[in-house]
Amino acid sequence: MHIQPNSSPSVVLQHRGSDESKPCGIQYFVKMFPLSSDCVQSHHRSTIKQVVRKKLLAGRAQAGGPHGEKIAVSICVRNCSQKVVKKVKVMMQQHINEMLFSKSKFCSTITSTETSMGFSVNPGSSHQKVMYLVPTLATNCDRRRIALDGNINRKGTALASTTLIGSPDEWDAIRINMSYTVKVELF
Repeated sequence: MHIQPNSSPSVVLQHRGSDESKPCGIQYFVKMFPLSSDCVQSHHRSTIKQVVRKKLLAGRAQAGGPHGEKIAVSICVRNCSQKVVKKVKVMMQQHINEMLFSKSKFCSTITSTETSMGFSVNPGSSHQKVMYLVPTLATNCDRRRIALDGNINRKGTALASTTLIGSPDEWDAIRINMSYTVKVELF
């Protein structure tokens, strides 16, 4: 069996827990059936279907996804305005570019933290602070359109890893690309 190296990894887009439909995503299957000779057709009841998950394995320098690890966000604010900055909010967002039946893009905040304690930046001054984000599947289990590495009902399922995007002419026509960004808002 050979899966193209540039094909999309096995990814499922999570739907609401009350939704009874099958989740949308990319899965690979191997079908096996017994034959007594080349010209005999098998019966569908004799068919075995095996799910094969294609996982994206890459070093952290190339790609990765948040899987419950503590991520430090270093913030350096230089206030060149006439207003006092009193509060900071840091968010990690998962971006999904789905190319299945039609092209769709989704952006979901998977974790965030905010603080006003010890964070006041007067006009003309600067301030540095390190904040930590810990994205987990447990805090996102009831949210729609979150990309997962596998099925929500199985143990070991995690938030999907960032997709390594090569040249667009090497892509499959059907794929789901994921990426993560950190967004900082000042108030």
